[in-house]
Amino acid sequence: MSKVSEHREFVTSSLVKIKTDIEHIKENSARVEKHLDNLNGRVRKNENAISWIRGIGVTFAFIISTIIGFFMKE
Repeated sequence: MSKVSEHREFVTSSLVKIKTDIEHIKENSARVEKHLDNLNGRVRKNENAISWIRGIGVTFAFIISTIIGFFMKE
């Protein structure tokens, strides 16, 4: 074999390996994006639940402080 054909085979095999690696990276990237979408949905639900709990807590604290203030005034 000549040096040119050896080099051509080397380049071809290297390109095949690179192509395989890129396909693997694309598959992993798609899987990670799907998982991230699932996590974002769960985080959004948790943030909404926390907002509700905070709202209830603030309302409760306001009612208690109003009652205490009413009794302290008298």
